[in-house]
Amino acid sequence: MEDELRYCIDVLNSDYAGIYRETNEERLLIKDYSAKGQRVCKLYFYSVLMSASVFPLKATYLMIISYIRGEFKLTHIYDITYPEVIEKQKDVFYVYFCLFLISLIFTINGSWNFFGFDPLVSIFVLHVCGQIEILSRKITALADMNENEIIESLKEINKKLQEVYKFSKSLRTNFMEVFELQMKTTIFLSSFTLFQIVQSMSRFEINLEFTIMLFACTLHFFIGCYYGDFLMHKGVKLRESIYCCGWEKQSNIKIRKTVLLMLTRCNNPPSIRSVFYPVNLETFSEACRQSYAIFNIMNAAWS
Repeated sequence: MEDELRYCIDVLNSDYAGIYRETNEERLLIKDYSAKGQRVCKLYFYSVLMSASVFPLKATYLMIISYIRGEFKLTHIYDITYPEVIEKQKDVFYVYFCLFLISLIFTINGSWNFFGFDPLVSIFVLHVCGQIEILSRKITALADMNENEIIESLKEINKKLQEVYKFSKSLRTNFMEVFELQMKTTIFLSSFTLFQIVQSMSRFEINLEFTIMLFACTLHFFIGCYYGDFLMHKGVKLRESIYCCGWEKQSNIKIRKTVLLMLTRCNNPPSIRSVFYPVNLETFSEACRQSYAIFNIMNAAWS
């Protein structure tokens, strides 16, 4: 995985380093997709920050309120049952302080891992989408060229097309297990958190931490599915651009064969997938359906 991540990052750096060879329009396009990647990072950061900080903030808030009321009580970050030896001593200050510190370190470390790694796939996918759109525009521009220029441009486009598909295949192969884990985690976490929210509402309470967690884990998987669907859409548009490039007006058989090979190559649009499903909006709806089914089973069992 480390070598593949290094390969993907090297491809991004290489493409950005060669931006000076592109036209002004293509440079703006690359910068636009780079800005979209930054927005993805911000979305991940805010969702992770909200879901991680709500637990220690709630514990701190409850302790402040209890102190103001003159009934100070220590509140743990996570309401869990410890082994018997710790459970008996958990409200002793130094034990409480150690547990609070361990829970806080766990929260920060988990949040940092989520924010540092998970946005990478969406950033890579957006980069592929940007490169595909550039290729589509170059193919569309073939209609205004003479025969020799078309042949040279097709060579350049084919070379870049192979690189894009190789990069896309690397993403699909090496992040397959990651997306499968994300999907399964989202299904179970969303059903459990929704169950907690509904149970709190039945007691006329608002469970803020689980509401935020439900929003964060759903958004977490939705972003990957959205950009996976976006990548497939760009692949289909690329094939349409190749077919509509004006090949029927060219008498040179070499040009026609090249276009035919490109159409064949693009028959399967680039995509990312989990072990069992393609990662797109249809898969997101399937994950929501499975999550709701688990929630219904839990709700019926509890009733």
